[in-house]
Amino acid sequence: MDQYNNGNYTNGQNNYSNYNPYNPYNPNGWQYNYQSEADRLKNQYIAEAKAERKQIRTLGNIVGLTLCLYLFCQTLISMLLSSSKIYSLYISSAVFNEAFTAIGVSLFCVVVPFGLMAFINKDKYQGSIVPAKKISAKMLCLWTGFGMMCCVGADYVVGILSYIASMFGVELTTSSSSPEIDSVFACLMCVIGTSLMPAICEEFAMRCCTMGLLKKYGKAFAVVSVSIVFGIIHGNFVQFVFATIVGLITGYITIKTGSIVPAVIIHACNNGMSVFSSILAYIAGDSGGLLGVISSNSVLILYAFWLVVGIVTSAILCFKGAFKNARKEMPKPFENSLAKKIFTFFFTPGMLIPIAIVAVNIFA
Repeated sequence: MDQYNNGNYTNGQNNYSNYNPYNPYNPNGWQYNYQSEADRLKNQYIAEAKAERKQIRTLGNIVGLTLCLYLFCQTLISMLLSSSKIYSLYISSAVFNEAFTAIGVSLFCVVVPFGLMAFINKDKYQGSIVPAKKISAKMLCLWTGFGMMCCVGADYVVGILSYIASMFGVELTTSSSSPEIDSVFACLMCVIGTSLMPAICEEFAMRCCTMGLLKKYGKAFAVVSVSIVFGIIHGNFVQFVFATIVGLITGYITIKTGSIVPAVIIHACNNGMSVFSSILAYIAGDSGGLLGVISSNSVLILYAFWLVVGIVTSAILCFKGAFKNARKEMPKPFENSLAKKIFTFFFTPGMLIPIAIVAVNIFA
């Protein structure tokens, strides 16, 4: 029989005196359990950070295996080049040297492995693999001037490191020199093989295929990680330092502009400085006079030119606010830091293998 007991309605064994309609899981009082909610959010954020590191680790293995394929392709090319007849042409003919480099290295060793990686993992990209946002000719020139100034600065950094190393009896060398240009056709092939093809193929591999995979986890993380990968594929300490710095520059500009075009042009112009010097030396020949003086000092002239252009274009970009970053959202608690993401990416089995192979080749 239903009855009232001191103001509390009872029905058999049921007692609803402490029922809280706003928190049915806490029937013993009206106070909300904030501590339980905080613990739930904490566990959620920790789980999200852990899941992100797992995904980054997977990408580290993917990129690392692609680097292994890149090194395997280089080994095949070296074996082909070891044939005495082909090697003699490679070291004596500028035309054959440039053609072999463009096809064998830029296309076969770079585009094939990283293009295959992009094709297999196409579902992991946000938007198009190739950043192709429209950019005006004016902004293209401004970003090119800024990028080339940074490339010149990177070359000076390498020069300082080489000088410091020489003080301790360590000689930092670069790759072997190419045959001298001996014809107009060789000049054209030098432009294609040294300037254009590496710029197009390497920027496609790094700033499109690789950075497109990583930028989902942070733009800074993608730029820094891909720049280090870019340095690794050059397989030489001097070129590693230089390529890493240049990679930071071209990666940053690609993110800011949303287009791969400025990075390709900067890369081509940077490589083109050595091409320009070689072509100018071919035109000057053994003649003296003004042309000979310009030829012998062409690198310094180009450096001075790009420094002046870079200072002017950098000032204009700064005035336009091109270097300003969008306001960042408040970071989540327990969010993975940039350093933790980079550490997670590189310290994976797939990535450590090619790093070890390159390190042995550098310091052997």
